[in-house]
Amino acid sequence: MSRSLGQGAHSAWAQGDHGTARALIGLGHACIRLAAADARAEEAARVAAEAAAEQQRSHALETQAEADRVDADRAGAAAREADAERAAAESRAATARAEAAVPEPGSGPLSQAADSVRA
Repeated sequence: MSRSLGQGAHSAWAQGDHGTARALIGLGHACIRLAAADARAEEAARVAAEAAAEQQRSHALETQAEADRVDADRAGAAAREADAERAAAESRAATARAEAAVPEPGSGPLSQAADSVRA
């Protein structure tokens, strides 16, 4: 389009119609500026689309990080619960061993000696 405007301006200038030539040159410049503005607008739209996609990726990563934190908290709670259960089981086992080590009343060596003296 700007080429045909340039040819028209040249033709108008050659015919001595300088006002028309200047107007066609101005129109050609306006078309060039419009095309440049369109290109900048397309670039801005592309950059905005990339930014929106990056924002979505960032949001997805934040959501995944939060889910990972929740999973880690659950795993920590489960580990603490398992530790508490292990400690309780060890305590019960220690109590059972201690109770097994204590002789029944009347079954120790003194009781047997006293029984033999009485007999």
